[in-house]
Amino acid sequence: MRLRILFLVMANLAAFTALIYMFDIFGVVNYYTLMRDRISPVLPSFINKPKERIEDMYLLEKDDLEKMRLSFDERKTDLDVMSIELQTKSSNLASIEQEVQQEKDNLAIAWQTFEQVQEERNNYQIILEDLASKWSSMPPDATVAIITEHANNGEDQLIIDVLNQMDRSAAETGAQSITSFIISELDPVIAARILEKYEKRASPLMNELAGGA
Repeated sequence: MRLRILFLVMANLAAFTALIYMFDIFGVVNYYTLMRDRISPVLPSFINKPKERIEDMYLLEKDDLEKMRLSFDERKTDLDVMSIELQTKSSNLASIEQEVQQEKDNLAIAWQTFEQVQEERNNYQIILEDLASKWSSMPPDATVAIITEHANNGEDQLIIDVLNQMDRSAAETGAQSITSFIISELDPVIAARILEKYEKRASPLMNELAGGA
């Protein structure tokens, strides 16, 4: 009977000790603080030495999480920088595309203008050929009268162009040009003005005709 009682006492003591230890492990009861404050004053110094332990059982996990958070923050910063760079490049690309499109539009307008000018020149050349043919075939007095009318209207450039075309047409057919005779029949004042301009234009034309021959 005494042995059984002793066994139960020892079992209860062991269970109580285990329970206190578990409470200390899980932070329910701070065993070491209790020993230091209540019991350690009466214990020898070699027993009164506190046990080193990790106060925070999740310290390592917290360090790892903090490192991971910093890594994510750095990556997010890098991605933000990349996003800004891409937006800048996209803006620059849009600006370049706009400039290219503007250049295309300018080129189209320039080509359209060139075609219009070319068409006007072709039409003007047709007019010159028609007038040169008429002035060469009509009586000299009639031609002089027409030229005088154009000169009085300030159309010296047209007169010079038609006279040059008369020279060119005559050279192509091998005929004698009558432009010098027509100019000599004009009013002296008009004749002097037309002759001066005609000679300036006639020199390149003669070189051109000579080269063609």
